[in-house]
Amino acid sequence: MTKRIAIIAVVTAAALIAHLPVWPTPRALGIEQPAAAASFVDFARRARAGESLEVVFFGASLTWGANASDPLRTSYRAEVARRLEREYPQARFRFHDAAIGGTGSQLGVFRLDRDVLARKPDLLFLDFSANDDITSDTPETLASYEAILRRLVAEARVPVVQVIFPFKWNVAAKSTAGMKRRDAHLALAAAYGTAVGDAISLAIDRVGRGETTLETLWPVDGVHPCDEGYQLFADAAWDAFQAAVQGGKVCRPPAALLHADTYMRAVRQPLFESAPLPAGWQVGRPNLTSAFFDFLMSRWLDDVVIASRAEAKPAEEPPPQPARLRAHFTGRMVMLLGETTKTSGKYRVWIDGKPIEHESPWTKEKTDLFDAGAFAERIGGNGHHAQVIATGLDGAAEHLLEIEPVLEPGQELRLESLCVAGPDAAVTLAWAAGPSPHAVNTQVQGDEPTAAAELVRGITVPEGFRVELFAAEPDVSQPIAITTDARGRLWVVENYSYPEWRTTGTDRVVILEDADGDGRFDSRKVFLDGGRNLTGITLGHGGVWLLSPPELVFVPDRNRDDMPDGPAEPILDGFNAKTIGHNVVNGLLWGPDGWLYGRHGITATSRVGRPGDPDSARTTIDCSIWRVHPETRRFEVVARGTTNPWGLDYDDYGEMIFTNNVIGHLWHLVPGAHYERMRGVDPEPHVYELMPQSADHLHWAGGAWQDSREKEGNVDPAADDLGGGHSHCGGMIYLGEMFPESYRGKIFMCNTHGKRVNVDRLEYGPRGIVGRHDPDFLKAFDTWFRGIELVSGPDGRVWIADWTDKGECHDHDGVHRTSGRIYTVLYGSPRPHETVDLNTKSDAELVALQLHRNDWFCRHAREILAERAAAGRDLSAAAVDLRRLAETHADPTRRLRGLWAAHAIGAADRRWLRGRLADEHASVRAWAVRLLVDDPTGEAVATAAPDWLGNALAQLAKHEPAGIVRLHLAGALGKLPSRLRWPIAESLADGASDADWRELALMLWYGLRGPVAEDPARAAALAAKTPMPTLRRLIARRLAFDADRSAACAAALESLLSATRGDVERRADVTSGIAAAWEGRKRLPLPASLLVIVAADPSLKRFAGPRVEPEVKPRDAAAASTAAEIARLQAAGPSTPAARQAAITAWRQKLTPDELSRADLSAGRAVWRQRCGACHVLFDEGGNVGPNLTGSGRAEADYAILNVMDPSAVVPEAWRLTQVITAEGRVLSGAVVAADDRTLTLRTMSGDVQLDREEIDELVTREQSVMPEGLWNGLTDEQVRNLVAYLASPTQVPLPALE
Repeated sequence: MTKRIAIIAVVTAAALIAHLPVWPTPRALGIEQPAAAASFVDFARRARAGESLEVVFFGASLTWGANASDPLRTSYRAEVARRLEREYPQARFRFHDAAIGGTGSQLGVFRLDRDVLARKPDLLFLDFSANDDITSDTPETLASYEAILRRLVAEARVPVVQVIFPFKWNVAAKSTAGMKRRDAHLALAAAYGTAVGDAISLAIDRVGRGETTLETLWPVDGVHPCDEGYQLFADAAWDAFQAAVQGGKVCRPPAALLHADTYMRAVRQPLFESAPLPAGWQVGRPNLTSAFFDFLMSRWLDDVVIASRAEAKPAEEPPPQPARLRAHFTGRMVMLLGETTKTSGKYRVWIDGKPIEHESPWTKEKTDLFDAGAFAERIGGNGHHAQVIATGLDGAAEHLLEIEPVLEPGQELRLESLCVAGPDAAVTLAWAAGPSPHAVNTQVQGDEPTAAAELVRGITVPEGFRVELFAAEPDVSQPIAITTDARGRLWVVENYSYPEWRTTGTDRVVILEDADGDGRFDSRKVFLDGGRNLTGITLGHGGVWLLSPPELVFVPDRNRDDMPDGPAEPILDGFNAKTIGHNVVNGLLWGPDGWLYGRHGITATSRVGRPGDPDSARTTIDCSIWRVHPETRRFEVVARGTTNPWGLDYDDYGEMIFTNNVIGHLWHLVPGAHYERMRGVDPEPHVYELMPQSADHLHWAGGAWQDSREKEGNVDPAADDLGGGHSHCGGMIYLGEMFPESYRGKIFMCNTHGKRVNVDRLEYGPRGIVGRHDPDFLKAFDTWFRGIELVSGPDGRVWIADWTDKGECHDHDGVHRTSGRIYTVLYGSPRPHETVDLNTKSDAELVALQLHRNDWFCRHAREILAERAAAGRDLSAAAVDLRRLAETHADPTRRLRGLWAAHAIGAADRRWLRGRLADEHASVRAWAVRLLVDDPTGEAVATAAPDWLGNALAQLAKHEPAGIVRLHLAGALGKLPSRLRWPIAESLADGASDADWRELALMLWYGLRGPVAEDPARAAALAAKTPMPTLRRLIARRLAFDADRSAACAAALESLLSATRGDVERRADVTSGIAAAWEGRKRLPLPASLLVIVAADPSLKRFAGPRVEPEVKPRDAAAASTAAEIARLQAAGPSTPAARQAAITAWRQKLTPDELSRADLSAGRAVWRQRCGACHVLFDEGGNVGPNLTGSGRAEADYAILNVMDPSAVVPEAWRLTQVITAEGRVLSGAVVAADDRTLTLRTMSGDVQLDREEIDELVTREQSVMPEGLWNGLTDEQVRNLVAYLASPTQVPLPALE
């Protein structure tokens, strides 16, 4: 699909003035703003200070300069621009032409956002008086004009000069009497404090005094003056501006509108966005020719939808009429916008089943036919078709609009958008394949985000940087993921399915392009509509890769025409899309190794595999980083742990860093690692201990996770200096060339609690990478800012996607689905914009791009080379060049790029990679290790790796000085056969300097978990010898785990105990590992020789005799009474869905805001302690059986009602109810917090209980919460009211006084 050709330029007044593309759909605020921002004096002060200032001329053909000898130099706007430059020579002006001939303010309201507000004007000249009919006071056009004026003053806070232009016959009347619109505009000027350039009065005066004549001013058509007339118009405008500056005029919005509130919200919905179209319709380009330049459709229209009726062949019936277009809308006024051509035909419009009649402007007769071709016939060429269909509609009701073409053979109908205005204006296209992507907002009605332009003005960044509004609603909404293509365009996933995760498609993929490099998008097209649950995107291998839970899909576009070649192809499936909530699988990134990486959160597990795989062939994942190979489709987990990773990138050396939430924000991704978790159990056996984050700091003060969240819309003061909070989205390591060199290699991440962008510097040390805190890069100071992703572009700019919602993942205040913004962060002076398309480059040129300073070029070039290699292209010459680059370049980062690219095209065999182990730089050696064990098939390395490979890696391990290489050698163990792991591990575990390096010891352990049981004697010998206490402890634990059922493990454990008998510290490591393995075990049938050693060891002797199970007692009397009460109430709660829903409805009716305002919070705290405190923490008080409720969106009564009445509606897996019956008849219920094949630890109201699996007679995990139903049964309505109000309290309250 080809979009409009946007003619955009910025020059001085003596040359071309900018022409703006048009794609507006304004979102009005109508809120009074501080008046100082709309001061003419302030504009003059800034101009004299030499600031950069934007001046916009907004209007119709009289603004453009029709009939002027040179509209770019002799129009009124050009003359005013020249005078501004003469008056303020220090200023740096940019002048913007936002004029479209033949249009009035009713269309203007739909153009305002894109043509005006997107340019952040500092001064504006406003036309439309003539085309709105200066003699009329039609309420509709007065309302639309005031809506424009109010938004300019109240929202943009820009000083406005209203210009009142006449036609020839207006001046011929010699009086302004009867010019009702002029009077109305003057009244608006008085109300809003704007300046007025009254060219009517000035022309009447000059003609009356004989200074000029009507024929001199209007020699052609009586509508558009000549150069002298435009000079007069400029005089009126300039005099008004000068008087406003000298008089200190300030624009202020009045408290109320003077005219009807019809146009303060105006929605323009492009029709091409939804496909498939009905029969007889197709998408096409706007025309490249027109009757007048300012009518040129391709200058300001997007793609159009075209209904056509072909000429009939001889002896054949004419083809049928195209089908009707349908749309649902809410609004008071509706307009259709499109093109008029000499082949345009007629059409009817039906609203709610009734045909719409109107008075033809040409025949003055009533008719139900709208003639799209009449204007083209009148003007003698192509033009715009802006047709008001209806006004005065019921603005609160939803209406059905139908467009019925009535075409003669050979005619067509070309429409671009449906425009609707009204306080609740909204449009849903009814012919789309699935539900409309414009989902209804569930945010509290009237709770609207800060205007995009205003939000950007409030953003702060370091000196020298600036932030531009790249795109905003309605051009982009709910941007959950972004990426770039090889042309530097931004691809955006719009997600309308959160948080429900639907089974039908509502989401979109749109392409935004900034053709002139000014930081704002110029064209937009929809690549895919009707996507399901889209959460991640990247491009490559001939198409688009999309995370679409439960699937990862590939959408082919091999001809790169920005349209899918066919249906989406499932690559993987099994991702949880039911109970996972905001921890959904997300993010896609091509790694340096050519694999596709993604992320997954903690709240639920997924069973992932290729479509059709049996369960036995699938992989269990929860919080993790995973990858899939684009050719073999092999899926594997790279590392496990954390909470909800939502950002991933790699640096110049290929080291991957991912960002996370709550328990740590920055993690160095080492393949094979197991990281700390917020909760739950690692899915793999015998992991035992977990690795911490890689940063030396937090971005919040710690404590309960909810403490990080904003308080009443403000950042927690305790967290502000630390970084703003623990909730992070996105992760971008800056490797561009626009920002100062000091930013290169640092990681940027959005902080949703702190409403900012954090920066950490990545420091390489003797033990890997550490993240250090740098000053925050960007602060938005707006509670609607929810930065979610960052990416850089070919010129080094950075795009930031803003979800734009007042709440975050744990809030229950709804989702504002019609909002969303993308910002561009730029540095320094504007640079010449260069168009790129790497797909057109030769193989040699792509190889050369591996040397580019901006890593954007290297990555895309490498991905294109990989795609060409996969398609069978001969890249032998490129292979030679890439291997030479990897071998000989002086810069190790360039050697790495050559290495990665050679691997990507299959030109890096293992023998050649072996040579890279000798590279002088540690990162090249580390990557040689990683690629030597990389196996897209999943078979060759793990089962049949050659001995030379193991020997080479073992030799490297023996002498390797660099910590980063030792980490990756340890990570490679899990990829090798057991027989090859031991020599490598023994060398890595032998260094005294690494004795206290716990992360390396853990990485070694993760790679030895399996081999320890296969060769216990060798494991015991390693444990006895290694200086690493962590590794020794874990080996002992693993040997002890099987000592009662494996003679080899028992003998090895006995040997290890004997070997460490004389070393107190090493013996303590061993015995602590043994105790961890045996804790909770009821029976330990150990060999006699081992039993003797155990009985003689003071720290182990308790495991040698008969085991006595400790009595399970509640912690205190409150917990005991709660346990008994819950047991009594469990059966008393609602038992059926209907009963639960009835109870929810009843409590909603009772617990009104008025009722809750009468609550006694102290009495509510007393009820809390009785009914809730044994299981939940609130304000640092209570038990840890269930989630901490200090946050959790509890401010709304609905939160308490839903969770109490239906606690099992959506249950994270960590809080599912597990019931255990032991062989002795004990019944325990709780949540599993640890498990292996020998023991299980259950968190109950009485504390954590560790059980030997041999004593478990029955174990059932239910799709049910650990929280029972019926907790409010037995409470009075007053007690429930007090409890709910206390739950919503922002701070702790005292307990009731004792009576």
